[in-house]
Formats: sequence, structure tokens, C-alpha cells
Amino acid sequence: KSDIQDNLGTQKDFRAHLSAYILPFAIDRFHPYISAGVVFTNRKSDLASSISKTKNFFNGRVGVGIDYSLISNLSFNVDLGFYNDGFNFVGVSSSAGLRYGLNLN
Repeated sequence: KSDIQDNLGTQKDFRAHLSAYILPFAIDRFHPYISAGVVFTNRKSDLASSISKTKNFFNGRVGVGIDYSLISNLSFNVDLGFYNDGFNFVGVSSSAGLRYGLNLN
């Protein structure tokens, strides 16, 4: 639990990002990449003092990761992203999952 949950209330974030990816090389089915893009965040805070507020904001994102091709256009993915607001570092995210990619060749 975070301090906000123990003392002040709860906070929930919904995030979505749109990024461009560069895959400089491949080793068999492994495809490492770097990415850059923009992140949208919707943050809802419900404080113990009965104050509730919602805030929307955008941040820049850079990331690194690796895709492992399972079948054509479907990969297992591990990703590490870093967020900034244009001036300051504001956070890190990590994820693992499946990625469906369009083949633009």
C-alpha cells in the first residue's frame, strides 16, 4: 500500500500510449527495439476528506524492449518505459504481454 492509500484515500491511473518503434536488428526470433511517443493519463483521486478530482495530462515516453516472434504478426513482448513532462523525469513503467503488429512490407 502507498501512503495515499493508508492516510489520504485512493488514486487510480488509466494510461494509454502511442509510440513509434525502431527495430535495428533481429537475432532469429528476437527483435530488440527502442521507442518514443506520447502517453495520455487519466488520474482519479478520492481523498479521505471527501474531495474527489480527476486530472488528464500528457507526457513524453521513451522505451526499450524486446519482441519474441511466436507466429507471423504476433509476438511475446517485454517493455521498459521512461516518462517525462518535458522538463522532469516523472516515472517508469514495465510490461509483459502479447503484441500484434502490422506487417508494412
